[in-house]
Amino acid sequence: MEQPLPDTDLVVSTPERVSFDYQVAGLGTRGVAQILDLLIVAALLAAVAFVAVGGATYTQSGTVGTLVFAFGAFVVVFGYFWISEALFSGQTLGKRAFRLRAVGDRGEPLTWMQAGIRNVVRIVDF
Repeated sequence: MEQPLPDTDLVVSTPERVSFDYQVAGLGTRGVAQILDLLIVAALLAAVAFVAVGGATYTQSGTVGTLVFAFGAFVVVFGYFWISEALFSGQTLGKRAFRLRAVGDRGEPLTWMQAGIRNVVRIVDF
């Protein structure tokens, strides 16, 4: 496996007196990965809008289009990061491009619950 782009090192010591070294990505690398992820989310939202407009045109009801877009946008905005990080070992497409990953507090891959909490906190933190 390729090494992540290093910026700093983090040493974690366990109660068993075993130390693990992690390379922590810097703000620039994380920021560019986030921008790439946001571009992907924007493209997905554009696709949802296209489907919503098609649904509204087909049914001749603006309410249908609004509901389709609202539901689809919710799924895309919350689901993209959560599902990506849970399924792909803490990586989204943007993180994968820069060889980054989110890990649990002990260095293990994220669980579905950890990925969900992480992404709910992301929205609250913003």
